[in-house]
Amino acid sequence: MNTTTPPRVRLLGLAALAGVALLLTGAAFWFAGSRPSLVVAVIQNDTGRDELDPFTTNLAEALLTDLGQLDAARVGIVSGPRVLPMPRTFGELRDMRDSTGAGFALIGQLETTATGLRLSIHLIRLSDGHHVWVTQINRAADIEGLEDLQQTLVRETVRAVREHVLKDEQPG
Repeated sequence: MNTTTPPRVRLLGLAALAGVALLLTGAAFWFAGSRPSLVVAVIQNDTGRDELDPFTTNLAEALLTDLGQLDAARVGIVSGPRVLPMPRTFGELRDMRDSTGAGFALIGQLETTATGLRLSIHLIRLSDGHHVWVTQINRAADIEGLEDLQQTLVRETVRAVREHVLKDEQPG
């Protein structure tokens, strides 16, 4: 009894398998391209005060945690070792877009002012560098109450991503 498959049948089977693989690959690229993506850069501590490093690190982690709760079918969140340090020029924003494939970036900076501290969070469209949303909070230079500030910032930032990236309607 001959149990070998004729070459023509094998060839048709391989062609069908290749077609299915191509279809699945195309669907994956279409799905990924049909939803916006957001890269979360580090929250830069530009104060020169090392004791504020845990705050900026925890803020970035809290943002990633809460943004990760958004519907993954509607938005992709890029983070981890592929994320670049906070960009400071439009060219660096372009590099961030090219290296991550993201359409938007979330960046932040903690800096010292004459009266205390300023925390700025920016939501930037990477195709043109347009700041679609920015918030700045000024406070006294002490580090008391930073946890409350973190919760407020995370809530505001997630709301801004829903509004400007996902284009969700905000309740009146």
